[in-house]
Amino acid sequence: MLVALFSSGVTLAADHASRIEAHVESSATPWTGLQANDAEEDFTFVVVADRTRGHRPGVFESAMPKVNLLQPAFVVSVGDLIEGYTDDPARLTGEWDEVEAFVDQLDAPFFYAPGNHDMSNAVMSEAWRARFGPSFYHFLYKDVLFLVVNSELFGMVTNPWVSVPGPWTQEEQMSYIERVLSRHADVRWTIVITHQPLWDVAEVHPDWLKVEALLGERPYTVFAGHAHRYQRSLRHDRKYITLATTGLATGSSGALAITGPGGFVANIPTTQTSVAVPGPGDYTIT
Repeated sequence: MLVALFSSGVTLAADHASRIEAHVESSATPWTGLQANDAEEDFTFVVVADRTRGHRPGVFESAMPKVNLLQPAFVVSVGDLIEGYTDDPARLTGEWDEVEAFVDQLDAPFFYAPGNHDMSNAVMSEAWRARFGPSFYHFLYKDVLFLVVNSELFGMVTNPWVSVPGPWTQEEQMSYIERVLSRHADVRWTIVITHQPLWDVAEVHPDWLKVEALLGERPYTVFAGHAHRYQRSLRHDRKYITLATTGLATGSSGALAITGPGGFVANIPTTQTSVAVPGPGDYTIT
């Protein structure tokens, strides 16, 4: 996992201090709440990495109390929370119920993002919509835009040039991304959340290149998962961070990491029984 600390440099009215701005048309929502666990000018948030493709029992769920020790404003996933790859509704219900029980341990709101293990066929897409509503969305907190995209619409892991079947199209997602980035062009930072690191492939999808063009010169950071190893790269002089895992039996071990728009700061293994809670004086993010 990863923890980011933002220094706002602005003063916010008390009634806006802990309010997350988000709205979707459906009654189901891809978050557990919109009241941030936070009331200060600066804020922290946690990004949770992949749990599945052969998860180790007990690791992901034991990480949740450690997140609570850090007391972030909210928690964001980069996807792959269930094993999935099934069209059995009963199995999907059981796997999602298990994950939601783990997430219920958190003091802070949790924001979901779809990975290939969460959404790989039409049945899984419909199960997501019924449980969480949209598969791509955005929210705002303290003038920071969080844009959650569905990388499976750019192309499925099993067929990179074909979108996952279901209730959404890639054309709809691209139109949505363009509208959101245009509407929120002057935020102080933008965070993009995607499961697949869409830039880290032999042939980058043209739609991802268009997303980067739409991001333009604004300050932004991109977080991804899927690769099961920590990587950091620079594109367009912006940081692109791919996380390791939170509970897999293979690949890099899961971690709590302290970072922010300015870069990676520290790494804390999730197997530790305790974590050091950072204070605003310990890190400076600009």
